[in-house]
Amino acid sequence: MCDTQTVANAPSIHEQEWAGLLARIAVGDQSALAELYDVSSAKVFGLAMKILGDHAAAEETTLDVYTQVWRRISTYDVERGTPGSWLMTLAKNRAIDRFRSSYLERGRQVPLEEAAELPGREETPEQYSAGQERQRLVQEALATLSVEQRQAIALAYY
Repeated sequence: MCDTQTVANAPSIHEQEWAGLLARIAVGDQSALAELYDVSSAKVFGLAMKILGDHAAAEETTLDVYTQVWRRISTYDVERGTPGSWLMTLAKNRAIDRFRSSYLERGRQVPLEEAAELPGREETPEQYSAGQERQRLVQEALATLSVEQRQAIALAYY
């Protein structure tokens, strides 16, 4: 008679296969990474696509995940979860990071039609001329004041 609790807690065949691949990756076996990609990339891509909704971004995220697997294999802890859950967590986190960064980037972009209407950082020729005229008028007005009055204004201004 089979204990249903034992069967339910037993790792699936693909989880066992993935665990073996991760162990080989941990010792620098590049072919194991290629095998892991072949057997799991559809799931990683599917999750990234669900989060991002953009095919190209999901492809880039999928590649990022496997690069991260190669570089951070030492962070995988068998005691904390299955290889599949670790891989899907990496995929989810990378996709969310990409979504957030693209969201922020979209917020900074302005359509070309609107950009033409945005004020520049430099003075326009009209603003420069108006400032020059204002400066001339202020200097003329100050010239009509006594020395004491000019000093009082200068002290108040500065």
